[in-house]
Amino acid sequence: EAAQNALRFHRTIPFYQETPLISLQCAAQRYKVDAIFVKDESCRFGLKAFKGLGGSYCMFRILCEKLGLDPAVSDYSTFLEEGIREQISKIEFATATDGNHGKGVSWAAKLFGCKAHVFMPKGTVEARRLAIEKAGSADATITDWNYDQTVRYAASLAEKNGWILIQDTSWEGYEQIPEWIIEGYLTLAAESVAQMGGKRPTHIFLQAGVGAMAGGIEAYFLNRFREEKPLVTIVEPEEAACIYQS
Repeated sequence: EAAQNALRFHRTIPFYQETPLISLQCAAQRYKVDAIFVKDESCRFGLKAFKGLGGSYCMFRILCEKLGLDPAVSDYSTFLEEGIREQISKIEFATATDGNHGKGVSWAAKLFGCKAHVFMPKGTVEARRLAIEKAGSADATITDWNYDQTVRYAASLAEKNGWILIQDTSWEGYEQIPEWIIEGYLTLAAESVAQMGGKRPTHIFLQAGVGAMAGGIEAYFLNRFREEKPLVTIVEPEEAACIYQS
């Protein structure tokens, strides 16, 4: 149900396009399996990543709540109305990011016509900061701290300035917004099932950063195919194996 709500919203964005599910037939033959599919998110909204799905849907839910709109009947077109657009222009968001999440938030802020402030950890290359600003309407700043410290810094500035923190990591008392981000990612899962023509996947491989996408997609498929659950494997690089280490 959450996936269908997110998909309904994303379809109303004017340049929404379903990303391809590519069949690797030669690889399937080589490994003697029925089929191997890869969901190619590199062309999603021109951002080269799936992150715009989470940022835009979460921002939609936050703005609905802020303006007293019903998310079940509202969609992107609702936010093109002049009166609503004027109210949104005064709203500001803040987030901490290692890259793609901030890019998605910046893009979503431009989409809705509001502002965003993105903070990045020490060591972030300048090209990533510039990419965030180019993607939308956010100003991006590289801090002198690591990722976790940067999250705390973004949260403190949001509280001080009356901004809305839109973070893809959760902690006690801050769970609803990360949950909406996760629900936004479910669009790619719903698309995949439709593209497979109802065929049940037996094995799913997901990459993980902070784990929001991996956790959400895993939950979707385990709920969708409760009688014959697929085996899910989380894959991480050795240099940043956060979930594996924890």
